Amino acid sequence: MCDGDILVAESEEARDQDDFLENKKQSDRKLIDQMNAATVQEFGVYENDKDENVKKKSLRNQFFYQERTSQTYNDPIRERGIKTDPPETSTFSVETTQWMVFDAYMRTYEEMQRAEAEE
Repeated sequence: MCDGDILVAESEEARDQDDFLENKKQSDRKLIDQMNAATVQEFGVYENDKDENVKKKSLRNQFFYQERTSQTYNDPIRERGIKTDPPETSTFSVETTQWMVFDAYMRTYEEMQRAEAEE
């Protein structure tokens, strides 16, 4: 007996597996034929089954179920809102130039140099 999933195609196990699968397909076909025969016996033959052109275009499933549409219930849309006080804001605006930024940077840098010299 082989361990794992690999079987040599000419081995006895492979032939047994092929026979099993073929028997399963045949039994499934017989079961489907019996179900179709019981459906035809109970409900009769579908009119479109007689015409081969219509039969080819038909997308019905093989078990001859009647397709019916249904309407599902949709829950109403609910909105959850939270009302809070708006945060306090203030308006600040300044017009600046590159020289003003450079001067402010130099002042800060000089203050840092003086603080280091004092230490």
